[in-house]
Amino acid sequence: MNNKEYRVELRIKNNKLYNLIHTDYNSIQAFAKKFNLCAIAVGNIINMKSNLVDRKTGVIRDLPQRLCKIFKVTPEQLYPTQHFLTSLETNLKVIEFDEEELVSLDSDGSNPLLSYTPTLNELVPSECEKNMSYVLSTLNPREERVIRMRFYDKMTLEKIAVVMGLTRERVRQIELRAMRKMRDPVRSKFIKEYH
Repeated sequence: MNNKEYRVELRIKNNKLYNLIHTDYNSIQAFAKKFNLCAIAVGNIINMKSNLVDRKTGVIRDLPQRLCKIFKVTPEQLYPTQHFLTSLETNLKVIEFDEEELVSLDSDGSNPLLSYTPTLNELVPSECEKNMSYVLSTLNPREERVIRMRFYDKMTLEKIAVVMGLTRERVRQIELRAMRKMRDPVRSKFIKEYH
């Protein structure tokens, strides 16, 4: 357990899309409901966690295109260039610190804790993370979700079962099937070099 007294959380979002939605709607859910979209999928695009472009075809996916049509803008106007290239594993950067580390703001506002800006390397996934994301994207959505919850979120089979409305045994079976698929030579070549 971390005993730091203070915590700063920095979240990265597509501000253009976020502002367009919140101009006319009080929530992403209300916007998604109006246009018959999945609120979670829209949230993942705002949080830059979804790939905009299909890796196999190189074509912009349906939902990002539909959002452009709704707001009558081009993809280049709505999405940052970096978002076309990659998605983020997480859009959250956390900084924790003790009271001794908290210094009062100088008159010029140069407190390093409060003026922290992450580097591009901290936000853009490493080659390993990109490859792992690609391998996970080749699984079916249920398998990908189980693997992410199990290994990224460190959830137990029981917790995953509750979240997904399945039995613990069914989650275990899905995890095993996904792991077997990931060991397939076609997929594993992308991640073997990192083991």
